[in-house]
Amino acid sequence: MKTAFRSALAAALLATLAPAITSCRQVLGIKERTLKVEAADGGATKPNNKEKTCGFAQPTSECAACMKSSCCAESTACEGDVACKAAYECILGCKPNDADCATWCLGSYSRPDTLAALTACASDKCDSKCALDCGGLVNGSSTCDDCVRASCCQENHDCASDEACVDIDFCSHRCLPAGSLRCSTDCGMMYSEGSDKSAARSACVSANCSDACSSDNAWGCLQHSPPVLKPPTLDPITFTMTVVEFLSETPYEGLTVKACARTDLDCTAPVGTATTDMNGTFTVTVPPGPNGFDGYVDLSGSTLYPTLYYFLPPVIVGGNRGKLRLPSSDTINLLANGISVDLDPARGHLAMVPWDCTMSPAPGVSIAIDAADAQSTSFYFQNNLPSHAVTQTGSDPALGGAVNLKTGITLVRTKVESLGTISAQFNFNIRAGTLTAGSIPPSP
Repeated sequence: MKTAFRSALAAALLATLAPAITSCRQVLGIKERTLKVEAADGGATKPNNKEKTCGFAQPTSECAACMKSSCCAESTACEGDVACKAAYECILGCKPNDADCATWCLGSYSRPDTLAALTACASDKCDSKCALDCGGLVNGSSTCDDCVRASCCQENHDCASDEACVDIDFCSHRCLPAGSLRCSTDCGMMYSEGSDKSAARSACVSANCSDACSSDNAWGCLQHSPPVLKPPTLDPITFTMTVVEFLSETPYEGLTVKACARTDLDCTAPVGTATTDMNGTFTVTVPPGPNGFDGYVDLSGSTLYPTLYYFLPPVIVGGNRGKLRLPSSDTINLLANGISVDLDPARGHLAMVPWDCTMSPAPGVSIAIDAADAQSTSFYFQNNLPSHAVTQTGSDPALGGAVNLKTGITLVRTKVESLGTISAQFNFNIRAGTLTAGSIPPSP
């Protein structure tokens, strides 16, 4: 009976996920990256102090002249978008061809359409004058980017110079942290004009730079602390997110969304509220705090299994936070049955995606939870199925955790097994009859 059940569960999962797995793996192949950021200011990467041109201080007068004559409209539009301005100023503070730094900037802030337009214009019109080797689209770590420049320079430049192709890259990046598998395919369809160049770039990177761009090289920041980037203003932060069912990716309409301070364990005083629309999308405004919004959203309603979703690293600018897959009550029970466990309504559960130094989902990571005891069962996904026999994260998705945990605040630690090194530790709230979820980036 158990073998038959697992076969049926596997068939259901694969039937749901198969259309997106190939696309997602192609994206992951160029997104798992190493990080090594050097910032003399010990905190926020800042642009240089040269005279601003169309809103920004470019690194050289030659670059500034080209941007003024060819990309002033795109630059001015970015300067007027707080999310674009913060990310681009951070990138301008990086050394030329320092993909580690640029990747950290892009991952810490967000990648709005205005930044895609500016990236494409600069790559197309001012690549040589602004030292944008092979285009201004980074591929992750400097090790990965070096390989791309050596082996896929033309493909990377072709994509970087095409706004739709850059949009696919930026859109796909937003998919990965939130966990949606179909989202990457949707990005290609949404910006179909750039799909051929995106596919050519991805194929070249996969064929020539898979080792250089693999997650094995993605833990450089464990040797030093990357800069902690702060909110660019003290204004309230407005962000958007879409919530879909874990297996079917059907949108959850009518969810109650409460944004909560990290210390407000029962969310008795939410700092923002919203309701998901027919597309499963909500928009909420939260106070920034000194380090950004480092709390969580309390999600309930419809068929969703009640969930607390934590934001790490903190939200420091507004924009699109991607598409989040969360289980319905039926699905979480189905997945629990897959590891031969009944959920205890008096206990809580945790599911986390560890991130590497580039804030991409990381395989090969174990998760230790202080709230686990003899009644708890740990799990990791393997071949798209939960298993209690596996001891570290795999891929598609790089997801692990435990069910039937003691309630209350608990410390969660992640460990890179190949290095034997703790990569992160954070406290999370475990609430009875509730799933605690999120991503765990390396600790500052």
